[in-house]
Amino acid sequence: EVQTKGSDGLVTSAVSSAADYLGWSNKKVSKFYLVIWDEEQGRCKIKHLKHAPSHPSQIIEFSQNSNRFISVTNSTELHVFGLNPKNTVYSHHEEVGYSISKIKPSKCGRYFASVSSDSTINIYSMSTFKVISQLASHTSKVVSIDFAPKVTNVVITYSNSEIVIFDFIKQMHTEWSRSFQDFRCQDLLKSHQIEVTNLTATFVRDNRLIVSSYNGMCVVRLEHIPEQGETEPRSRKRIKTSEEAQYQFCEENFKIASQYTSILAIVHISEEEVLLVERPWEEIRKELPPSLTREKYGT
Repeated sequence: EVQTKGSDGLVTSAVSSAADYLGWSNKKVSKFYLVIWDEEQGRCKIKHLKHAPSHPSQIIEFSQNSNRFISVTNSTELHVFGLNPKNTVYSHHEEVGYSISKIKPSKCGRYFASVSSDSTINIYSMSTFKVISQLASHTSKVVSIDFAPKVTNVVITYSNSEIVIFDFIKQMHTEWSRSFQDFRCQDLLKSHQIEVTNLTATFVRDNRLIVSSYNGMCVVRLEHIPEQGETEPRSRKRIKTSEEAQYQFCEENFKIASQYTSILAIVHISEEEVLLVERPWEEIRKELPPSLTREKYGT
């Protein structure tokens, strides 16, 4: 068990996908640990990484393969740290000149994205630490961003429930993004009583998305579904936008589950399975310590 001392409070924490590293930060210090599992005793030991950064961080994220972690300090300073087999750390530091609100590493470990306070998105190469693509600022806040496992697409959801897929190598929005809005997918979700505010979208695989809200989710297929009576796949030639909207976005592309009331988290176990955690916030609130209050403006 790792405990923080003092009354500074925990600002952020993260565990690597393989549960072999963990990190946390309060207002004064960051600490990172190597986790060593003893399967026979069912316990683990932790080893403090002394060469890891100690400055306080607002964001900590581990890459999918656990060989790097990214931290944000002073809201505008980006640090990328590499972990080699001996657990020594090397780093890249950059003052980006804007306030960072989110960091998301890619599943392949080759890229990561940063989101600024004005919803500008920068895609970085993990090897060169250079910006290779940028999405301009948006009028709505970025709620979530996720990388496709193999292709160079990211899916972005905004607070106005807009969902787009962006190819960051070609630097263009896909036809899917425009068709998605044309099909009025929000209306389809509403018809199943799924709340469409603050939707999040994540890739299960390159041609599957999970779009979720607090009370429901749906799996969206990003491929053509043949018409009734059509036996052969459509030609590999580019489909016109009107056809794409017609064939890609029919209700058969959506598998909707709306029997939930309070989804806390959805974790991908495999391409075919997800772990869904459901618990009402009211139950969680009862277990939390009393909220801290302070006087403001002399009142």
